[in-house]
Amino acid sequence: MNIRCDALCRCLRYLLLLTLLPCHANAADNPDSMGWYAWSGMDWVQQPRNLNRMSAGDRLLLSFTAQEWAQVTQNPQRLQRLHLAARGRGITLELLLGEPNWVLPEGRSHLTRLLRQIPAGIFSMAHLDLERNQLPPSQQAAWPENTLQTLREAVAASPVPVALITHYRELQLDFVHALAQAGIREVTPMIYVANAQRTIEITRQLPRMPKGLRLSIAQSMERALPREESSFNLGQKQALKHWREIRRQLRDIPEFRGIMVQSWEDYREAAP
Repeated sequence: MNIRCDALCRCLRYLLLLTLLPCHANAADNPDSMGWYAWSGMDWVQQPRNLNRMSAGDRLLLSFTAQEWAQVTQNPQRLQRLHLAARGRGITLELLLGEPNWVLPEGRSHLTRLLRQIPAGIFSMAHLDLERNQLPPSQQAAWPENTLQTLREAVAASPVPVALITHYRELQLDFVHALAQAGIREVTPMIYVANAQRTIEITRQLPRMPKGLRLSIAQSMERALPREESSFNLGQKQALKHWREIRRQLRDIPEFRGIMVQSWEDYREAAP
């Protein structure tokens, strides 16, 4: 068998299937969508039926271990099937990557290598979770400059748009404008505050996003966090109501794209 020809035929069949699927609005452009951080990405690849628990317009951000990433990039057929199933339901697949050392000069090549391995046509965006407080204290002062350089290299290496996830206090005016200049397409400040009005207040105090830079906010559903920071104790139904009210009150912000939840796994463990 001609392996190269066989791989090409599979790719062409995949692209043909994409053209036959119904076209839904981009979830990133839908302020009513929910975003979900899913750290057990391989579970979704192995069980695409999990998508039935989500809603049309949702964004699913998948994370993989190094071993899992090697498996899905070397043999992307199952990942392609998940993408087809997600697209058929109007759900967007996005990639979630996180490692604090990537902001350091010696860590950047690892990140750019991973980004270059992203399979074509599956993920609509790559989200980088980069947090200053995860570095040793001696390396935190240079975090803004180091992070911006990492993001510039990430944008150059990635075949899909790149987004940043970080603590909301990092989003000072100069840094936000530098993100846009670096080519970042979306920023998601982590606002782990369970009080809706305080969340809205913090969001409105952020600098106005420059043209081309979208804004989402991350909320916590983590079981391990105190109730002042996480909505876990609300249960699933009340937590969704809580986030929808926040989203409703922030709709007048032109660049606002919705709420990301940390995480899907914690959400599913909460009471109904």
